[in-house]
Amino acid sequence: MTFGMIILAAGTGARTQLDYNKVMYEFKGKCLIDYVLMFLSQDTDIKSKILVVHPKELGYMKKRFEDQIDLIITGGTTRQESVYEGLKMIKEEYVMIHDAARVLINQDVIKRLKTGLESHDSISPYVPVVDTLKRRQQNNAFETVDREGLVHIQTPQAFKTQTILQAHQKAQNHNYTCDASLLKAVLDKDTLLIEGDRRHMKFTTQDDLPLMELIVNDTYWK
Repeated sequence: MTFGMIILAAGTGARTQLDYNKVMYEFKGKCLIDYVLMFLSQDTDIKSKILVVHPKELGYMKKRFEDQIDLIITGGTTRQESVYEGLKMIKEEYVMIHDAARVLINQDVIKRLKTGLESHDSISPYVPVVDTLKRRQQNNAFETVDREGLVHIQTPQAFKTQTILQAHQKAQNHNYTCDASLLKAVLDKDTLLIEGDRRHMKFTTQDDLPLMELIVNDTYWK
């Protein structure tokens, strides 16, 4: 079983309060994408790595990563458009789609994704929602939301390439931020959920930095 890997790095990350692409945030001399690529280089089943970047950053990204990435391309104005551009370049039977801002990828999660693809076309890692959820109304707690069955979906998500490509081809002019959701909406195909890892956190806001740095330090600099 061989894979292509799409690494999404075309977002602006405005909520991080950085004046540059958040995936280029450096910790101990390496940026976030470096850590992602360090992990991927160890997986011999991944035969091609495609980095999807913002058009304004294409030149810089090519100079910075061309020796570590098989192909660097520009994305669209939405995540969905960026994924589609990457999917068109995948030659392998299976594909994993990953957000570059999730710096940790657990090998056990990858193994579970691969096992799931033996029987399903779409696999997503998840962690359960554990906090109490409240619906807010004008800054007041209005209603408790039942968290039973609620989960956080993580990346990488894994798919049979032709299945998710077909779904994207049919979903033009939409704006799905989850490829499993797109697949269900367009082709009515279910996704197998497998156990994820809470350390697969996504760098979204400035408040995430201290925890993210702890995770990187514990994972890559032991």
